[in-house]
Amino acid sequence: MTELISPSRAAWVGRVSQHRRDQIAARMAHSDPDGPTGPVRSERLALDLAQVRVAWASRVQESWLPVVKTLCRELDAITSVVLCTSAGAAVATYGLASADVARISNLTGVLVGAASALSESDLEVVHLAAGRTHTVVAPVEGTEMGPHVLAVTAEGTNAAAVVGLTRGAALELRELLAAQP
Repeated sequence: MTELISPSRAAWVGRVSQHRRDQIAARMAHSDPDGPTGPVRSERLALDLAQVRVAWASRVQESWLPVVKTLCRELDAITSVVLCTSAGAAVATYGLASADVARISNLTGVLVGAASALSESDLEVVHLAAGRTHTVVAPVEGTEMGPHVLAVTAEGTNAAAVVGLTRGAALELRELLAAQP
């Protein structure tokens, strides 16, 4: 079960305070008819951002599925794969129930933040083990939409295999999602 987290099409554009409305009204009362006309409508900007997010989601979907299929073929013990921003916002998931997506991606972001704070060098991978379950988180930097991380969880398998395959998948996603020149 693969899920691509769709971008919000109703992005919050912002809300002007009453104080700001009063400032603009006062300026408009004393404005020059040939001068600036006041605030610029932001509908076009919101539309452009929505189009960028949709295009990004399409690129992720095209790149994500082959990488996940390769991971599953190479490591049949995978229970979940998560691609999220380094801040913990889910981008795409495999193997998670919809109710768990936000929680797991947030925890992944917290884990990356904690590992970065503890380490004096760039994050290579974070490996967590609980019994026979291994979770490996690797950075996917240099993407068009900023830094991301890939988290792979597998049960009952060799930790070195999970680490190696996660690193390889993160590098592949980094190349596929790199910023276009």
